[in-house]
Amino acid sequence: MMTMIGLVLVGIGIVTIVVHVVRAWPRLKRLRGRKKPEVTRDHAAMNRILIDRLSRRAKTLSDAAGRKVQKQLMGAHANLERGYRKLRLLANDHAVIPEAGTEAMSCETRIVAAQEAIDAGELDRAEESYLACLKVDAKYYGAYRGLAAIYRLRKEDELAEETLRFLSKLYPNDVEAHCAFAEVLQARGKHEAALKAMEAALRIEPKNPRLLDFATGLAIVNHNRIRAVQLLGKLRAVNPDNQKIEQLEQSISEL
Repeated sequence: MMTMIGLVLVGIGIVTIVVHVVRAWPRLKRLRGRKKPEVTRDHAAMNRILIDRLSRRAKTLSDAAGRKVQKQLMGAHANLERGYRKLRLLANDHAVIPEAGTEAMSCETRIVAAQEAIDAGELDRAEESYLACLKVDAKYYGAYRGLAAIYRLRKEDELAEETLRFLSKLYPNDVEAHCAFAEVLQARGKHEAALKAMEAALRIEPKNPRLLDFATGLAIVNHNRIRAVQLLGKLRAVNPDNQKIEQLEQSISEL
């Protein structure tokens, strides 16, 4: 991204120089048309002054554009921080103390309301319902899964990743938490991290064919031939009829 920003800034500088040269061209042409040696020296001096002035102008514009881009990036980062702070509800001093016996019912009601909001296309209202559930029960599994789903629907994959990272740490023995985390990492192109998440899931259920299938594919994407062969062997042992085995074998042979 920074390379693209640099190219944009260079482009701004070049365009600025061209515009100023075009505007100054008639004057330069008149200077070049004079015959006296003194005028020739003036011409050379004028060229140096013009080039120096245009260079300073281009640098000024580039610096200003750079500051504007940096400000926009800082704003985006601040928005992300504000969004992620919503997830830091595990601290007891931010949790609402429910009446005895109402905690589960309160969360279940909010989860149902969130799903209804999602079905109606009202993602912001669904998010508020999930967050309200977490204020009652900061460890409510379904609320985190729901929030991650909303963030993915809104193309806020970085927030989804952080939500599922938190969930996988909160429930280290839950296979689906690790799988969901691996899926969002894979979607973001973080294949090595996704494979690590799947390895955590496999430590819980080492003979789960769905996990072995997914993990084998991730090992192939990571060009980890040895691990891919190991995982494929385990997959063949627990699910020999898997129709993807031949395809996975072919992909491994091409590594």
